[in-house]
Amino acid sequence: MRRRIVLTQSISKYGYDQIEIRHNTERGKFSVLYYRDGQIIAADCANAPLDFMAVRQALSKGKNIDADAAADVPTMLKTLIA
Repeated sequence: MRRRIVLTQSISKYGYDQIEIRHNTERGKFSVLYYRDGQIIAADCANAPLDFMAVRQALSKGKNIDADAAADVPTMLKTLIA
C-alpha cells in the first residue's frame, strides 16, 4: 500500500476564528474548514476531493458554506453553498 503524505500550509494563526472538522475514518479522509466572522475563508482537505471542489466553488463565487451545517459529515458540502 502506497502512503501519501500531505503537507499543507494553513492561513495565519490570526486569520480565522472558527474551524469545522469533517472526518471520516472509514474512508480515511478529512477536511478542516476555516471561518472568519461566519464566512468560509479556506480549507485543508485530505482525500476529500468533493469537499475541496465545493469550498473552491463557494470561494470563487463569493458564497458561503454554513459552519453548523458543514459539521454534519454525511451532508455533501456542495448542497450547502449559499
